[in-house]
Amino acid sequence: MIQTTLDMFRKTPEEVVWERHAPGFVESDVELSEKKKKLHAKLTKLWSNFLQENGLPLSIINNRSFELMVEAVAQYGPGYVCPSKEELMGPLFEKLMDWVAELRKKHERAWEQHGCTLMVDSFTNNLRNLHLLSFMVGSVEGIFFLGSADASYLSDYEDLADLIEDKIEIIGRDRVVQVVSDNSHKLKAACRLLMERNPTLFWTPCAFQCLDLMLKDIGRLEEFNKHIQQAKHVTTFVYRHQRFLCAMCNKIGRKELVVPATTRYSTSFLTLKRMYKHKDVMKCLFTNEDWSRSKLSSTETGGQCA
Repeated sequence: MIQTTLDMFRKTPEEVVWERHAPGFVESDVELSEKKKKLHAKLTKLWSNFLQENGLPLSIINNRSFELMVEAVAQYGPGYVCPSKEELMGPLFEKLMDWVAELRKKHERAWEQHGCTLMVDSFTNNLRNLHLLSFMVGSVEGIFFLGSADASYLSDYEDLADLIEDKIEIIGRDRVVQVVSDNSHKLKAACRLLMERNPTLFWTPCAFQCLDLMLKDIGRLEEFNKHIQQAKHVTTFVYRHQRFLCAMCNKIGRKELVVPATTRYSTSFLTLKRMYKHKDVMKCLFTNEDWSRSKLSSTETGGQCA
């Protein structure tokens, strides 16, 4: 009866993770017991070992589905057994495919009722000489990944326009209101051709990439570039020396000094903002007695930081 009552008031993993990412969320500062601290340290080490041994990208930690899984396991408690490889390849995979099919039907109803936007993003792999395109559909229901295609074999923008038009046909010509793409020369030419072919279709360049290119140009200006380079010297030095990294983390809390972002240009400016916010802490790192007694203070890289 007690367990049933607790389950009634306990938040679901989805609710917990959603609140954690909601604007204005402040993590409660709970004092952990010594036993809890040891378990937390052990679990953190196990997660690190798992990711490193399997060559998984560390960005998985920031994945929403990963957070949901961890929270669900924590709520389940001791004794949880992971599904087998056969289950993952068989019935669980089929269930996942059925779920995606149902999700697509839900999105398609929104496309038909409200219209949608076809989003085209390009990726270039210079080592393999590949030009890949990903197609996503945005609507009031959210964003749905439609698929990807290898555009390396396409010789000109007309072929690229044909490829995009094929995706429009799959979605439904009467459902697609506009196409949003990045600002590459071929994609811009292809989308302009699409508007000529379809008078009711609009093309919009990606606002995010436009802003990113603006940050790129701003970062090249001398008055900004010199500060960005100085910040890179400091962050590289701090993250390479565990002693200074721990001292910094103790002062600014669990937050990172380098702010990961979608692009390196926005990362630079967000990191500058955080360094300015914690400028007193950063000054203290390189002006206290520990720094003066350290051998690193007399090195070239240490001198650049100070």
